[in-house]
Amino acid sequence: MARVTSIHLPHPRRPAAFPSARGRSAKVGHRTRIATAALRPDQSALLFDGTCGLCSRLAEWATRADWRRKMVLLPSQTPGLLDVVGLTPADIDAAAWAITPTGAFRRGAGAVFTALDLLLPGGFPLFYALSRLPGLRSVADTVYAWVSAHRGRFGGTPICTAGRPDPLDDAVRWELERRLERAAVFGA
Repeated sequence: MARVTSIHLPHPRRPAAFPSARGRSAKVGHRTRIATAALRPDQSALLFDGTCGLCSRLAEWATRADWRRKMVLLPSQTPGLLDVVGLTPADIDAAAWAITPTGAFRRGAGAVFTALDLLLPGGFPLFYALSRLPGLRSVADTVYAWVSAHRGRFGGTPICTAGRPDPLDDAVRWELERRLERAAVFGA
């Protein structure tokens, strides 16, 4: 009789839909592939241009740094995503977007501030509070616009060069639609 020394069981706290041990991304060759398998009600969705090397590199960094699992990064090339959120390809080409759990949309520097706040321990919105200081938001928007206009100079390999992203998961679609309906009713 053969003796089994170990059995591989799925992690009890990690849904099977997640492709890696971190539950957020999987390695494809030397590249990290952003997973779009789940969006919980307490997470923010960050939309970025998956054909931009700088955007993809920053999205991969944010995925690794998000130890509290408070954000899901979605490349704008994800089939069905722009239709659900009501953005155009020109909107995404111009800036990154964040959709908060309340359904509020934040664009450009506001999306970056949202991502940075989600990475802070304790959940205090420090960067959002700083952006409310007179003059700081306009400076941040100006810097963001310059970086966005020159993003080809910063290098990086676009995530979408590894292939087209998987279609938008039904659970993610439902959660985004719920947020948009809630924002329409309650005014986010």
